[in-house]
This record gives sequence, C-alpha cells and structure tokens, in this order.
Amino acid sequence: MSRPEGPTSTVAPGDLAVTPPLVYARSIAYPPGSNLKGQLAGATWAWLLPSPTLGRVAIAGDVTAAARAALAGIATEIRPAGEGSATAPWEPDVAWVHDPAGRAGPTRPVAIGSEAVLVYDGPAQALRASMIGDGIRPTSIYAIRPARGEVRSAVPADDPDASAWLARRNLLGPAVVIGGSGRGRAAGLWRRVRTRASSRSIAVRPVPERVIALMGPTAPAPGPPRYLRALAESAGIDLDGWRFALAAPGVYNTQKLLLWLWPPGEEDPAIVVKATRDAVATPRLENERFGLDRLAALGDLTAGRTPRVRFAGRLSERALVGEEVLDGRSLRALGPLSPGDARVEDALGWLTDLAVRTARPVAGPVVAEAVADLANRWSTATQPPPALAARIRSDVAAVRESSVPIPVVYQHGDPGTWNLFAGADGLTRFLDWENFDPGGLPLWDVMYLVRSVVADGLGRGPLGNLRRGGRAGRVSAGYVAALRSDPAVTRAIERYCALVGLGRTLVGPLARLGWMHQALKEATRLPAGEGGRSSSQATLRASMDL
Repeated sequence: MSRPEGPTSTVAPGDLAVTPPLVYARSIAYPPGSNLKGQLAGATWAWLLPSPTLGRVAIAGDVTAAARAALAGIATEIRPAGEGSATAPWEPDVAWVHDPAGRAGPTRPVAIGSEAVLVYDGPAQALRASMIGDGIRPTSIYAIRPARGEVRSAVPADDPDASAWLARRNLLGPAVVIGGSGRGRAAGLWRRVRTRASSRSIAVRPVPERVIALMGPTAPAPGPPRYLRALAESAGIDLDGWRFALAAPGVYNTQKLLLWLWPPGEEDPAIVVKATRDAVATPRLENERFGLDRLAALGDLTAGRTPRVRFAGRLSERALVGEEVLDGRSLRALGPLSPGDARVEDALGWLTDLAVRTARPVAGPVVAEAVADLANRWSTATQPPPALAARIRSDVAAVRESSVPIPVVYQHGDPGTWNLFAGADGLTRFLDWENFDPGGLPLWDVMYLVRSVVADGLGRGPLGNLRRGGRAGRVSAGYVAALRSDPAVTRAIERYCALVGLGRTLVGPLARLGWMHQALKEATRLPAGEGGRSSSQATLRASMDL
C-alpha cells in the first residue's frame, strides 16, 4: 500500500492560482445509468479479512447467487469445496461456508490449510466447536446484518457498545426485511406493521441473527484487520488495542464503506476509514483527501469544521482514507429545519466565509467555456425541452459577457443536511468532500443547501424523482419561493454577493447552471433515457424565471 498522489484532475497547492474553473467537475465522465440503485460491487464481508483481496476460494453450503457474484469480483479462483485429489491437491486460501437457514451445520465442510482462513456465515446458534473441526477455534466473531444479499454491518459479537453506537446513527442495518408473500406469509413468518410516515401498513419479517466467524492460523486477531494496522502504522499511528466495526450504508456503488476505529478505553470512535467498494470510485475518494488537505491548509477557518486526514492509501486500486471523527448530529437527524434556523444560518455563513477566503477572479469567457462543456453533456444526457435548453444557453452567454471577472471558489459540491453536522460548540461541521472542486462557481453550495433544507421541511422520505408522486416538484417550488421571499435566504445571498464580489444580475444564471450540473450528475443514477426526470431537472425547470 502506498499513499496516492490524488486523481489526475487535482493540482498542487501552489498551482491553485491557475486552476481552471470546474477542474474536478469537468474531469468526471457522466454515463447515464452507470450508478444505479442496488448494483453494489465487491463483497463487504471481505474487508474483515487480513486483506480484502482474495486468491483461491473454496465455497460450501447454501451459497447464494449474490454471494457468488461478490466473491467472483475479489477472488482469483473459485471452486467447490473438496475439489482436487491426493495427486492433484487444491488448497484454498479462504473457505467460504454459507448456511443462512441453519440447516446444514457440517462438521468439516472444507479442509483448512496452514495459510487458510475459514469464513463461516450463518446463524449464531449454529456456530459450534463441532462444526469447526480439528481443534480450530474462531479468532474473531462478528455479528452481521444483511441487506440485499450483502453485509450491511459487522460488529464484534462481544462489543455491544459499538453496536449501540452504530444503531444510534442508523448505521447498523435493517432489523427487518420488508415485503413477503406466499408460504412465508401463510406460516406466520411475516407480520403487518404501521409506518410512521403514512397510515398504510407493510409486511415485515425479523432478520435472523447471523455471524461471520474468522478461523485458522492466519485469521486476524480481534481488532482492526491487518491491512488497516499497516496503513495506520505508515502514518505513525499504532492501532494496537483499538476496537473496530464496519458499516456499509447506502445503495449506490459510489457510496463508501465505513471502517470505525475506537481508541482503547474510549466510548466514541476517533477515526473513520472510508473505503471504495471498487476501483471505479477511487478518484472520488482520493479527491476528498485532496480537498481535505487543501482545507486544512486554511487553518482556523476550517478547524472544527472539516475533518483532518490521519492516513490514506490504496489497496488493489481501491482507495482508503482515514479521517478524524467530528462530534455532532446531522442536521437531517435534528428534524425539519428552516433557512432561518441558527444552525442553517451558521452553515450559510461559513460557506460564504470559505468563498471569500478562496475566491479568485476569472474572466467570464474562461468560466463560460467550462460551463458550456458541462451544458453540452447535460443536454445529451437529459434531452431537455427546447425552452429549457435555450435558457441554459442564455445563462452561459450571461457568464461569458460579464463585464467583471467571475469569482471562482472552493466548492463542497454536496452540502445537504445529511452531510452537515451540528456540534455541541454551536459550529456546523461539513463532511463528505468527495465532490470538492478548487475551481467551483459561486453560490452553487448556497443554493444546494437551501433546497436541501426545504426538502427536509416537506418530510423524511427520499427526494427521488418525478415518478414518485411529484414530491420533487413540490420541493422545487418551495426552493424557488424561499429564494424570492425568505428573509434568511435573501440576507445570505446579499451577504455572499457583497463579500465575494458577485453582481446580482448573475445570481439567477449561476443558480440555474448549478442545477444543470446537478442534473447531469443525477443522470448517472437513473436509467439511460430518463435523466430528464431527475429531481435536479425539476428544480431547474422551476427556476427558469428567477
């Protein structure tokens, strides 16, 4: 493992004065449908092993198709257990034994060589010494929760405090499966429960208790896996005696795995290691490391506001970044907010301060060229109606023809209430900087935050797209109304323009161009040909007359 130099789209600190506008945004490809919901790569459980990359894998028991596909993505070779002979032996590096229903419980499902690690995945009550055989005992046992055929979380079975910590932050995974019909319903395995969000009821079934047990001479001892210890040691951090747990939130392949690390004797973790599920998302996470390093160089402005990087590296082209854990609760978890809430006003004020500190003037034609590139890609991906396409062309022209330079600023890129945390000291923390752009455009972060606050005020459901009952349209209308008449929003925009040096006539064009960019990004999460139905596209349409 070596510390990466960052994605090719980033630049060295001394070159920021000549960083092109939207340098990160333009470095990304945006293939429609490339990041669809539920299409997760890799095998989450593998990150519990000494290394999450595997060689020869033997499989035994009731291994699901999803598990086989996940194994195929990280192993060099997969065979059924017991294959081979005395004259042509085949010894696996890892044996994967899966018995989700607790039916089999074989005594010796697979031979364990001197360098092998046996992974047993099944119900806790079925894990017995007689199943392991040959006197081999588990060295680490993790209680796991599955989701969509994958591990959603893995916590040492003897660490209820870590489990409770993850549960309080909704990171433990589902305790029930939603759905159910047929024989399972008839047998009484499913029950009806009423939801909080509406009067309707749904069928649920409790998730059975399951464990993953790591066994064998080379199985990792309790605590952080070997690859994490080595990565931290390269940065001068000794993880001996630290506690460890894994959480895999999210349903998109670009969402990161979270590896939590607790120092000895501490109730709260001090470091969270983000890991990419596969190499496709590596540039995104390494861009976050790049951004956090640039933010740390700003000193007091970002102290207590943005995480500091503790260590970083790669493992088989997948990125890992260890960041300090900042205290607080997400603004979304605090309940519906308004733009005038003190925590929201603090966040808007800090985004303004960040823009003031990092602003540099760039000629309008140079900025317009960068925006036009994104607009062309947006037009291809979303096929906008002629009136909307013409509006975006006029906004690009307004930027090009600006009589004064456009202030280019540091941009977060995703400052929604889910990525902002309220600390006990009254400061708002800004997490998840993988969309950081050192050449971002002014006001984009402010507009994004305002809409996320409006969206939260309409309820807790996902924003989704226009196929889901038109909620995106209601959010967009609320966002436009806030820009026109909410005093807190008006004050924030006026302060931003005055301090950054932005003419008021560019507020509308820049706001629309920001949602154009978001609609382009959102097209990757919708099937090809449906990019025009995104929530960001709805906001863009509602903003045409700003």
